[in-house]
Amino acid sequence: MPNQLIDKVSELGAVYTPDSLALYVAKVLVRFLKEKYEQEAVKVFEGNLKETILNRKYYVINKLLKQRVLDPACGDGSLLSAFEKVIYEVVIDEIEKIEKVSLKSLNLTKDLYTLGVDIDSDAVSDANKKLNQINHFFVRNHKILNFDAILPLSGTKFSEGWDRILSDNSFFEINASIANPPWGANVKHSRDFLEKYGYTLAKGQFDIYELFIEMSISIVANNALMAFILPDSIFLPEHQRLRKFLLENTEIKMITRLGEGFFPNVYRACVVIILEKKKPSKDSITKCIRLNKSIRNEVLRENLDLSVAEAKLEHSVKQSRFYSDSEYRFDIDVRNEEENILKKIEKDKLNWELLSTGRGVELSKKGAVIECSTCKHYRPKPRKVVDEVQCENCGALINLGNENIEYIVSKVPNDSWVPLVAGEDVKRYNIKPTHYIKTGVPGINYKQKEKILSPKIIIRKTGVGINASYDNTGYLTTQTVFHFKINENNSNAFSHEYLLGVLNSRVMLYYYLKKYGDNEWKSHAYITQKIIKQLPVPKINLKSEHQVKQATAIHIAVSNLLKLDSYDIELDLEIERLVAGLYHLSEEECMIINETIKNAQQLKAISALTLPDGTVITPKKAY
Repeated sequence: MPNQLIDKVSELGAVYTPDSLALYVAKVLVRFLKEKYEQEAVKVFEGNLKETILNRKYYVINKLLKQRVLDPACGDGSLLSAFEKVIYEVVIDEIEKIEKVSLKSLNLTKDLYTLGVDIDSDAVSDANKKLNQINHFFVRNHKILNFDAILPLSGTKFSEGWDRILSDNSFFEINASIANPPWGANVKHSRDFLEKYGYTLAKGQFDIYELFIEMSISIVANNALMAFILPDSIFLPEHQRLRKFLLENTEIKMITRLGEGFFPNVYRACVVIILEKKKPSKDSITKCIRLNKSIRNEVLRENLDLSVAEAKLEHSVKQSRFYSDSEYRFDIDVRNEEENILKKIEKDKLNWELLSTGRGVELSKKGAVIECSTCKHYRPKPRKVVDEVQCENCGALINLGNENIEYIVSKVPNDSWVPLVAGEDVKRYNIKPTHYIKTGVPGINYKQKEKILSPKIIIRKTGVGINASYDNTGYLTTQTVFHFKINENNSNAFSHEYLLGVLNSRVMLYYYLKKYGDNEWKSHAYITQKIIKQLPVPKINLKSEHQVKQATAIHIAVSNLLKLDSYDIELDLEIERLVAGLYHLSEEECMIINETIKNAQQLKAISALTLPDGTVITPKKAY
């Protein structure tokens, strides 16, 4: 990728939509528009007379032809061009169903119907060229404007700025919006500045695409339909505020989780979401689609049309389910028949605040550090390429020449160094340090040793699934390893072994796969401390003899497994039966759990829990 293009991607988030994806999104949006107008037509023209049916068809055709569509981040115009193509094809198809109709009778006016906006003048030029090449019998007038869609007019709130620009261009009543807004672009303005100009989502950790969504919903007409191509980061905990905003202000008509591979040289999974600007009802329905790896590969090889794949995989749930979730999660992989299993798993959850949490030494994998020549303290080498950095101890500037870089982590044992656990060293019920670290380096924060040296659960950050183990040796760890330790005043409530058995269970993996959707390999896969703290480990009521006995049985079984030098499948299955009994699951529900794990991509953390065909988990009570 040329350097100037890399700069544009990081600065503007400018990654244009491939034609095949643009065409799919346009087809989906037009399909929803057509369905909407067909429903309206039935209400406007009642009865079953031939003339009534004909009037309904005219109504739908005219509505589609006069659709006012906006792309506020149009790039090279791929989405708008695809939208125009699909509108034309659908209208022609509908006209052919009507006898003795003339295209000229459709009375298309010279109004502006298609509006594109982009901050990049080169993109505006490309979009104009693409739309000018459209040569249909009827042409919907278009205009591409060059300005910042987030802050259209200086000194006014974004909604007021848009009102003025739309009025100046005689573009009223936006009925539809289609966009692939920038992802991960540099946001030039502060949160306070954006809040002053009317944005409510510019808080905490946010991405620029969230601002485009808020702006679009604000300026389109009521009941307008919107299609967005977004990164799958929308499913992460840090975008809870956006999900809540969408659930309260729109009907979410469809969520399609496509995965990686649709944008060349972009290693990020994407999702298509269709919204209608209206307050949802308790009966609002969301279509949910998730492309698995095999079907996605067929689509990317052009052996399978994306619309056909969608029809094969879709299922529907009530939107209210997302809103009733405490984190407003879009758990689109949970089908209606599985909701009862999730309710059982989520009942009477442990309060994770009973544990102290943290992570390991903030160093790179090789432990690159630089020394301050003034005070002789060290600091981690920064990731960004810079000429000099400030010493964190004395404030002096440190030159980043290669001669100043030292490495305090190695895979080669050294008598004066101690074992270091990296993320890759943490496996289910197992820890094998493969690194060593030099201690006592001034300026390097090895974290609080009283926490590190005491018994704790450690969980690998990177990768798909849950990799947890138990450490009572006091290993130092890297920053890709999370620590969880029961606070001393809560040590009687439950044990580390109990917690570990539940976290490493197939029941918990099932919950994680269903709620967070990480069921296959993807670039930069990781689990966060926040996600871990949302995992529903059952709270033990110490006054309940049954619960105490069940937790104790899990504790004993896990303790026995940890003492072994090698993995024992029978002991693992015993823990699984006890955990299933803890959650009051049935044998049939355990079969659903095992089938889900079997159907997920067989990465290491998942294949380790995939049971041989014919293996049945029968929940076990310890009382």
